Amino acid sequence: MLPGQYLANVLLTTVDQSPPYTTVAFVTLTLREPPPPAVGAVVNTASLQPVISPGGIISIYGENLGPPVLSPEFNGEGLYPTTFGNTTVTINDTPAPLLYVSPSRIDVVAPYALAGQESARIVVSRYYEKSPIFEVPVSAASPALFTADSSGGGPGAILEYKYPNFIPNSVDNPASPGSVITLFGTGAGILDETIPEAGICMIATPFRAQPASLTIGGLPAKVLYAGPAPYQTVGTDSIPGSGLAVSPGVNGPSYTTIAKFQINAVVPDGVPSGPQPVVLTIGSANNEQQRVTIAIK
Repeated sequence: MLPGQYLANVLLTTVDQSPPYTTVAFVTLTLREPPPPAVGAVVNTASLQPVISPGGIISIYGENLGPPVLSPEFNGEGLYPTTFGNTTVTINDTPAPLLYVSPSRIDVVAPYALAGQESARIVVSRYYEKSPIFEVPVSAASPALFTADSSGGGPGAILEYKYPNFIPNSVDNPASPGSVITLFGTGAGILDETIPEAGICMIATPFRAQPASLTIGGLPAKVLYAGPAPYQTVGTDSIPGSGLAVSPGVNGPSYTTIAKFQINAVVPDGVPSGPQPVVLTIGSANNEQQRVTIAIK
């Protein structure tokens, strides 16, 4: 309803007496203009760094951004909506697919159209109001790994495969050299221009556009797979920060878009025990500033 004043006559009738008694109540409803949305920060969802890349998941923080917490779902074509709960986000005038909306945070997928751009102009529209333009730098790739507490650093949201289960890595469950681990991230940049950034990933397809490599404790790890996280990745539902957690301790939508990638790798022999740094490199960019770690036995 548009802002303004609305008048109504409400007819009230008793149901517990005969004959019934009837009266009329006169009601005035005043609707005020909602406060305009205001953007305070835009970051890579995994690293919380203020730089974004084409096709990556980004988080927009601010005030009056959206309705009470809602998690959009993909449609029959496997695409997420660009308008949800009367909220729309444009990035350089291109509507962005919405993954999560709330009054203080929105998660979206950055459009591939950002490729080759140096900055992005972000505007949040809510009903009839628009936020002032918020500008953020753009990088061809800004690889980042999801972390266990969604803080952007520290212990990673990492799984170790122990037949027949995937076990979350932690100091109580350190990974052994030679074991296979799975990591999740976003910000890989252009993957495959034939795939829409709002689409879900049904098939594991390795990165083609840019090579990916991983080091653990400074030693190169053998990468078995690097590409979009396949739909319903096994075991991630219980891991905070793996891309399924929209805020610390709150399980949100399953980010199965191609914006979320997966790395399967072998822990190299010779890695010292204890927490060891994990550095992911895609093309010429890496996540070293995150200081993500893995617990080694």
